Amino acid sequence: MMQNLPEVLYVQIEQKREEMILLGDQYGLTSPKVIQVSQQLDDLLNRLSYLQSQ
Repeated sequence: MMQNLPEVLYVQIEQKREEMILLGDQYGLTSPKVIQVSQQLDDLLNRLSYLQSQ
């Protein structure tokens, strides 16, 4: 059975948060790697926000 999009986004958001935390611990919060993952997380959060506003 296919999950609906908000549920998929919740999972992706949590995974991206965990990735960002691990990278932040490893490279520091201002690392380009951390910034890139942070931007990806922002994109996922914006998508979820848009869906919830519909």
